[in-house]
Amino acid sequence: MKQNHLIIGLGGTGGKIIRAFKKTLYQEYHNTEPEKVEIQYLYIDSSKEMMGLDDPSWKHLGKNLQLSPSQQLLITGANLKQQLENINNFPGIKPWIGDKEQWQNILGSIVGETLGGQKRRLGRFLFAAKINEFRSQVTHLVNDLKKSGSSSVTFHVCCGLAGGTGSGSIIDTLCHLREMFSDPKQYKIIIYALLPETHPNPNWNTGNYFANGYAALLELNALSINQYKPHDITAKYERLTLNDPFNGCYIFNNENENGLNIDVSKEIPNLVADFLYLKIVGVTDMSWDTLMRMENAENGDGSPETLPGSKTPARSKRFLAFGIKRLIIPEEEITEYLTFNFALQSVNQALYNNWSDTLGFLEDPKNSDFHTYIKEKETMQKWYMTDDHLCLSLPVLKQERNDKRFKPVNDDWNEVINNFKIVAREKNDKVWLDELQKMCDLRFNQQFRGIGVKNFYDSKLLAKKEYAKEIRGIIENEIFDNWTNAQMSIYEANKLLDALLLDIETRIKEIENKLSISREKEESNSQQIISLRSQWSHTGIIGGFLGKKDRLFDEFAIILLEFNIYKTRTFALQFARELIIELNNELMGLKNDLNKTISLLVESTKKFKENISVRCQDGGKEDLRMQVIKFYNPDHVKHFSNTLTRDKGIQSAQTNRIRNLLISTLGDLKTFAYFNSRFSIDSFLDLLENISEKNATEAHNNFIANNKDTARILNVNIIEKLHKEYGGNDENLRKYITDISGMAGKYLQFDFAEMQKSAPGIPQGVQTAVSQFSVIMPDSKESGNFSEKLKEIFRGSKKGGVEIIEGNSRINEIAMVSITNLFPLRFIKHISFLKEKYDLRLNELGINKASHEIHTEGDGTQFLPLFIPTAEDVKKIGLPLVLIAFAMGLIREGVNPQSGREEILYFSKDEFGLDMPPVNLGCNITDTLEKLDLSFIETLKSEVHNLLKTTYQHVDKETELIKSISGTVDKIKALKGGDFNNSVYLQFLASAREAAKLIKLI
Repeated sequence: MKQNHLIIGLGGTGGKIIRAFKKTLYQEYHNTEPEKVEIQYLYIDSSKEMMGLDDPSWKHLGKNLQLSPSQQLLITGANLKQQLENINNFPGIKPWIGDKEQWQNILGSIVGETLGGQKRRLGRFLFAAKINEFRSQVTHLVNDLKKSGSSSVTFHVCCGLAGGTGSGSIIDTLCHLREMFSDPKQYKIIIYALLPETHPNPNWNTGNYFANGYAALLELNALSINQYKPHDITAKYERLTLNDPFNGCYIFNNENENGLNIDVSKEIPNLVADFLYLKIVGVTDMSWDTLMRMENAENGDGSPETLPGSKTPARSKRFLAFGIKRLIIPEEEITEYLTFNFALQSVNQALYNNWSDTLGFLEDPKNSDFHTYIKEKETMQKWYMTDDHLCLSLPVLKQERNDKRFKPVNDDWNEVINNFKIVAREKNDKVWLDELQKMCDLRFNQQFRGIGVKNFYDSKLLAKKEYAKEIRGIIENEIFDNWTNAQMSIYEANKLLDALLLDIETRIKEIENKLSISREKEESNSQQIISLRSQWSHTGIIGGFLGKKDRLFDEFAIILLEFNIYKTRTFALQFARELIIELNNELMGLKNDLNKTISLLVESTKKFKENISVRCQDGGKEDLRMQVIKFYNPDHVKHFSNTLTRDKGIQSAQTNRIRNLLISTLGDLKTFAYFNSRFSIDSFLDLLENISEKNATEAHNNFIANNKDTARILNVNIIEKLHKEYGGNDENLRKYITDISGMAGKYLQFDFAEMQKSAPGIPQGVQTAVSQFSVIMPDSKESGNFSEKLKEIFRGSKKGGVEIIEGNSRINEIAMVSITNLFPLRFIKHISFLKEKYDLRLNELGINKASHEIHTEGDGTQFLPLFIPTAEDVKKIGLPLVLIAFAMGLIREGVNPQSGREEILYFSKDEFGLDMPPVNLGCNITDTLEKLDLSFIETLKSEVHNLLKTTYQHVDKETELIKSISGTVDKIKALKGGDFNNSVYLQFLASAREAAKLIKLI
C-alpha cells in the first residue's frame, strides 16, 4: 500500500522548498511517479511572484514543474482597514486582531490588499481570510491521496520563521490540520522551520526579521505544551484545544555545526528538499524505523520540562535538528552537461550547418557563393522572378497559372496579329491598314486578357502586394525547407537573402533602362507607322497590281506588332518596377523575420554555453564540509561528451530529431514569422533542453552498448565507483570516509552550557538531545566484500554508533543523515541571539505596537519563556508578585514561632484549607530579593492570580492594592535614607509599576 504525503509550503521559503523537491523528483523519475508513494503539494503565499504558470524558476531541462491552481493558495485580497471598521462582522478575527488605532499606525498609507511584510499578525489575518479555502483544498488533496488505498497521511509543513506570511500562518496551519485530522499516529504533522540567519541580505531585514523568529518559537513551544490555545479563525469554536498539534518540529538555520554557511535563498531549499526526498521516496524500499521513532519522540522521554515544583509543562522537547551530507556521482550535473552540449550542437547546426570531424558542428559559417545561384535562369524561374514573371507576361499567382489567357506578351500579340491580317484582307484593300490598326487598338484597349492592357496593369498594380507576397512565399518556402532539411543553414539563408536584395537593386535599375528603351522603341514604331501610311496613300492601281500593297501591308503589320508589343511592355515594365520595389519590401520583411530567428538562436547559444561553463568545472575535488561531495572525474565527463559531439552519425540524428520536432510544432504554417511568434527564448530553450536531454541520454546508452571498453558516466553505482578508486587501498578509503563522516553535521548549533544546566523542572537522569547518525547506501552486488568493508568503516567513523541502511533508490549516492531530537529550544545556540533582538525590538516599538506586528495574538507575555530564568529574571518575575502578596496580606511581618524574631513571613494553606508552616523571607521586605526561587514564585503566582480574579476583581479593591504597594515602596525608600538613586529602591519601584500593570490586566 502506498504511503501518502502532503507537502505544505508557507511563504517564500516554503514555496522554494517545494520547487526544489519537485525538481529533485523529476530528475529521478521524469514524467513517471514513484511507485510506492503518493505526493501532493499546497503552496500558500501572500505574493504571487512564484505562482505564475510561466515562472521560469519552476523549469528543469525544459520541463515546467509549476504547481496546478488546486495546489496553490494566494492569500491576498483581504482589507484589514475595512474589516476593522466593521469588526463585529468578522468573529474569526475580532478576538485576536488587536487595537484599531494601533493598526492604523502600523498600516500607515497601505490601501487595499495587504501583504505579510514581516508582520506576523498581518500574515495571520491574511491566512484567516482564506481559512475556508485552505481547509477545502487540504480536504480535496487528502482525498486524492487516499485513492491510493491508504488512509494515513503525513503532512510536511515547511516555512521560514523570519517573514510575515510563513511565520504568521504556521500556528493556524498546524491547528487546523490537527483539528481536521486529529489522530497523530494516522496523520503525522512534521514541521521544517528555518530560523532567521545572523547576517541576512541587507534588504531582507525590514525591522521584525529576528523578532519574528523568536516570537514564532515562543508560540510553537506554547502550542506544543498545550499552553497556547489559539482563537479559532473560523469562529466555529472560541479557542482550539489540541492534543499533539504536531509530531515533531525540525529547526534549522544556514550554518551547520562544523561552521559551514550556505545560501539561504538557494542552498537551504535544496538541503530540505534532499532530506524530504530521502525520507519520502529514497527509503521506501527499506526500513528506517529509527527516523520514525525520533520524529514521534519515541526513542526516549519526550515529556517537556516543567515549571518548578509542578507538573505544568514549560518547555517542549518535540524539536529536532537534522543535517544531510551526500557523497554522490553528480549524475544530474553530468546529464545537464551532456544535454547543453547536445543542445548547443543543434543550434550550431541550425545556425551554420558546418561540420568538422574534430569539433562537431562549428560555430562558424561555411563559405558560399549565392550571387551566382540567384543569377541562374532556373533559380529565377522557380521563384517567379524572371522579367516575364515580374511583367506578368507569365502568370505568378496560383489562380493565374491555369488561365489560358495568360500567354507571354510577344506570343500573345504574334498570335492575334496574324488573325487580324486575314480579317483585314477580307475588306477592300483601301481600308486594310485602318482595319488592322482598329483591331489592334481594340485588342490593346479592351480585349487584352479580357480588359485591355492599361486596365489589366492598373488592376494588377492594386494587387502588387499580393504578387510580392506570393513570390516572397515561394522563396521563403524553399529557404525554410532547405533549413529544416539541413540543406542550408540559417546563416546561409541570410546570405542568400543579402545577395538577392543586392540583385534586386540592380534589377530595379535594369527595369528602368528597359522601360526607357521600350518607350523609345514605341516612339520609333509610331513614326514608322506614320511613314508607312503615307507610302500606302501614294500607292496607285499599278502598285496594287505589282504587289506593292501586299508588301507594305505586311511591313505595316510587323511594325504595328512591334508597336503594340512595346506599348504593352511599357505598361508591363512600369508594373514590374512597382512590383519589384514591393518585393524588395517583402524580402526586407523576410530578412527581418530571419534576423529575429537568428537572434533567438544566437541568444540560445549564449545560454547553452553559459550553462556548460558552470558544470563539471570543479576538478572533482570538493570541500569535505560541503553538503554535497562530488565523487567523479570531470575530465572523463568532458572527454566522453566530446566523443559524442564528434560523432557525425549521433549528431546528425539528434539534430534531425530536434528539427522534426520544431517543424511538427508549426503545423502547416512554415514561415519564419510564425516560427518567431511560436517560440519565445524561454519556450525555445525549454523545447531544446527537453529533447536534448533525451537525445544525450540515449546517445550515452547506445555508445556504451556498442563500446564495451568505455566506462559509462551515467547510471553508475557509487559503491562500485568507490571500489574502483579505493579497492586496493584500505588506508586511503578509511581516511576519506572518516573525514567525510566527521564533517557531516546538523544545520543547528547547540549551546553546551545551556545543555548542562540543572534547575527545578528539569528532570534528572533523563537523556536529552539524543543523536543518531544514519548512512543510507544503495545495494551493490558487483562490489562483493568491498561493500561490507565500507559499512565497517562507516560504523567506526562516529562515536555512539552508526546505523547502516541499504537500498537507497539513488544508486549514485550515499547519504549521511544526522538527527538529534528530544531537546528544548533553549539548547539552540542561536536562540539567545534571537531573544536579544526580540527584546530590542520590543523596546524600539513599545510592547503594544510590537506585539501587534510580531505575535499572532496577545503581547507575548502570556507565553512561557524558552529559557530557564536567571537570578535576575527570578527577581524581575517574582518581586511584583511579592509586592502584591504583601498588599494582600499573604506576606506580612510577623513573629517566627521558632526563632521568636520579627520576620517577613509567607502564610499559606494546604489543599484542605489548613495552615501551612510560614515561609521565612527575611528580616525585612528587601530581604525577599535573595529568598526568591522559581518554585516559590510559581506557588505565589498561582495564589496571587486566583485572588486577583476573585477577591480583588472590583476596581476599588484594585485601587487599595496599588495604594498599599505604593506605601510599601515609600517605606523602602525611607529605609534607604530617602535615596532616590538607591539600586534596591529603584528595583522595588520598577517592580511596583509591573505589579500595578498586572493588577489592572487580570
